[in-house]
Amino acid sequence: MKFLESPMQTMGVGFVLTIVLVGIYLGLTGISAGEGDWGQMILRWVHFLAGITWIGLLYFFNLINASFLKSLDGPTKNVVIPKLMPAALNWFRHGATVTVVAGVLLYGHMYHKAGPVPWPWQSVGCSVSS
Repeated sequence: MKFLESPMQTMGVGFVLTIVLVGIYLGLTGISAGEGDWGQMILRWVHFLAGITWIGLLYFFNLINASFLKSLDGPTKNVVIPKLMPAALNWFRHGATVTVVAGVLLYGHMYHKAGPVPWPWQSVGCSVSS
């Protein structure tokens, strides 16, 4: 498990695992290279993985980091916080941004492909007024 000690190696293993999971997904669904909507699938995977990163860091901050920082004394806290928090907050911020942007792009892609779809309140309003 030495690869977990380096962030770049961990990211590399994560990307390799993603490629393996996409390959398994394609094999199970039977989608070949010429079929399917690759743009939607890529946006969906980016949205999914960025969401996992975002929520995972949220749990890290709330459940692990908060109780850990309470147990530290003052001088140790002054050493740990400047080294840990900027990088963790950077990943948290970017995970949230990529999740939202990929979700909006995915929604726009699906909306463009399916044509105009009424909003939920429009269909409820139409059925109530009819």
